[in-house]
Amino acid sequence: MRERTPQKVEEILQETLKNTGYEEISLGSLSSGDYCNITPLAKAIMNKFEKDKISISLPSLRPDTLNQELLKEISRVRKTGFTITIEAGTQRMRDIINKKIKEEDIFSAVNSIASSGWDSLKLYFMVGLPYETDDDIEGIYNICTQILNREKRIKNINVGISSLVQKAHTPFQWVGQEGMDSLKRKLSYLYKKFKPNRKINMKWHKVEISFLEGVFARGNRRLGKVLEAAHEMGCKFDGWTERFDFNKWMEAFNRCGVNPEFYANRNINKDEILPWGHIKTGISQKFLYKEFEASVKDILSSDCRYEGCIGCGLDPKKCLILNKSQDAGVKGQGREEDSVPKTIPQPAISSSVHSRVRIRYEKKDDMKFLSHLEVGRAFSRAFRRTGIHLQYSDGYHPHPKIAFGFALPVGIESRWEYFDAELSSNIKTDEIINKLNTELPSGLKAISAEFIPSGTRSISDITNKIIFSVSLQPSAFSLQPIEERFKNFFLQDRVIIDRIRKGGVKKIDIKPLIESIKIIGHEGEWLKIEMVFNVLNGTLLQPIEVLQNLLSPDIGTSVLLTEKIGVEMKQ
Repeated sequence: MRERTPQKVEEILQETLKNTGYEEISLGSLSSGDYCNITPLAKAIMNKFEKDKISISLPSLRPDTLNQELLKEISRVRKTGFTITIEAGTQRMRDIINKKIKEEDIFSAVNSIASSGWDSLKLYFMVGLPYETDDDIEGIYNICTQILNREKRIKNINVGISSLVQKAHTPFQWVGQEGMDSLKRKLSYLYKKFKPNRKINMKWHKVEISFLEGVFARGNRRLGKVLEAAHEMGCKFDGWTERFDFNKWMEAFNRCGVNPEFYANRNINKDEILPWGHIKTGISQKFLYKEFEASVKDILSSDCRYEGCIGCGLDPKKCLILNKSQDAGVKGQGREEDSVPKTIPQPAISSSVHSRVRIRYEKKDDMKFLSHLEVGRAFSRAFRRTGIHLQYSDGYHPHPKIAFGFALPVGIESRWEYFDAELSSNIKTDEIINKLNTELPSGLKAISAEFIPSGTRSISDITNKIIFSVSLQPSAFSLQPIEERFKNFFLQDRVIIDRIRKGGVKKIDIKPLIESIKIIGHEGEWLKIEMVFNVLNGTLLQPIEVLQNLLSPDIGTSVLLTEKIGVEMKQ
């Protein structure tokens, strides 16, 4: 068990937040709740960062490590998500994998979560565990439905299921991974069981990916040529489902004359030399095999932090738990809450200073590929890095009070973007611009700022016209027909187009939304078009949809650059 000291954790957080401006701290590990000082550490962190509206999240927790005080600290700023790691559906199976989690621990943890105001949670399980039966699979379904039946305050459960991948340097390194067909059968069975229940959403890790993970987890140097061959065949960005091609991987194995099932699915004999055996972690292979034999007999192993040394083979001089115990004078006592920094709660930023500023900025180069939400996140984090304090909304999920104008479509550049921000800092406008530009990424730049009185209408409300320019490769078009099409457009009474949105297709008349459209430049390989759009009742056209309807549905392939070159505001 290797743990960073609470002081070290706080130092890392302080430096990370200073450099990133992030609004959430995640204390990550395989099981964050096993950290000896997790509750006092969470309290110290929130005492220090609550005033900055920085929240804390714990990615995965065992139910027996949850307590009311920890939940209270996590929810002080906003209620982040919860993942409870249950791993197996029955007590028998949890004992085999040495997870000392009883059903009463699970239901008690869920009750605490619901009592603290959460109405949804995520549960994590595994399939393909050694000696697993169909009853153990059924147990996964039973636990989830029992939670909903017993705790009416929980409205939905997200169930995440992975196939076990046996890892090197663990007690199950000698056990082969379950076959893909069997794993798919189990996952399919659970999906069919959960599907009628609208309160339960099941997601699972792709079995083929788990199989490859199993191959490389217990593989040797012969797999190096397989990796190289797969890469040459285009196996890249496999973490994206749409990019993963299992057939290419299997072809790579065939080309290299390697049987992947030999590594993933085969049981390894006790006396066999392991490919990773020369790597010394401090834990002896003898101890790991002893743990494996104990699991077969359903014998639970002790936790050396609380029940004394279990003889894992680690050098006593390097054992942090043993050294802590000796320093404390109490063998097996691993918790040292006195070592947690005594952080005094910081007062909230005074809200007596409250100003509203309107900022104009540009979005160019690579930044044109950021979405509207990503731009908002970039600015809020830049504000945090500068030390300029923003006002925040109230409620369970406070957000910085930043309001943008109309969303600029991805791929369009602009020097005429605006947002309004409410500040808690007493600062001059030129200082705001200078500080923001120091922290913003290249391509985002604050141009000007002015303070505006409370009650000023929003940017979207006062936006009257927006001007775009589009540069085209005119190879597919000739100048004269384009000009004639633009003239013909204004001679018509109505021009109806289909606008595709998430809710379906909506027909709109674009004639009153276009004030002018004309060619303003024609030189060699490019053609430049200027479009002035009116904003009516919150409706704004986009350049590409207009050109697709007036010129060609395939116009997108001819667009070199689209820019927003001006905005007209109502007085």
